Amino acid sequence: MTNTQYQREGIYQNGGFPDNSLGRGDQLTFTGIGAKGGITYKVTGKHLVDVNAGYITRAPSLRNTF
Repeated sequence: MTNTQYQREGIYQNGGFPDNSLGRGDQLTFTGIGAKGGITYKVTGKHLVDVNAGYITRAPSLRNTF
């Protein structure tokens, strides 16, 4: 399990976004979860069958957040 936090601090006021560009933004928190597992089935002494699966969630990148 992971925890990622982002907070933007604008040091210039942009004319395109005058209300949102200057000052601190909201702190955003993202929780990521990951799990993986597998099983091996032995058919004969020399033949094996492996099955693996995983599920992983990650926080969005900083560029996609703000």
